[in-house]
Amino acid sequence: MAGKQTDVPRTHDGAEMKALHQWALKAAPDQPYLTRMKDFMAKPEGATWVKGYGFESDHIGREMVQFDAMRDATDLAVPYIQIQGRDDRLTPTVVSKAYFDAVRSKGKVFVAINGGHFACFTNPDAFVAALRKHVLPLTRA
Repeated sequence: MAGKQTDVPRTHDGAEMKALHQWALKAAPDQPYLTRMKDFMAKPEGATWVKGYGFESDHIGREMVQFDAMRDATDLAVPYIQIQGRDDRLTPTVVSKAYFDAVRSKGKVFVAINGGHFACFTNPDAFVAALRKHVLPLTRA
């Protein structure tokens, strides 16, 4: 039927989400970071990190999955600075910006920098510049 809008329910299918996550991690901007992480994981220190990550996942993982920032965290009593990788496939800029727009706080700034989900690691110069420009002044207030 032409023109009829159909609502598609969100299924959050586990296999579908895992496949999407794996696709997103192959984004070019994130490859240098992921290569470093893979190299790190092959070292003894990597095993310690994995153990810590497993502990965190076991203890707050379910809460993280159930947490909905759009529902649970839109009123902030502090300034809110969001630094976002423009090419982030895990948290696309359009989704990130929608949350930013919904937040009410004592001042907020949205900064998009080149990079993907791990832009703070793959583009540290732009990340640190954003911190210096938007966060450092708050420490002097």
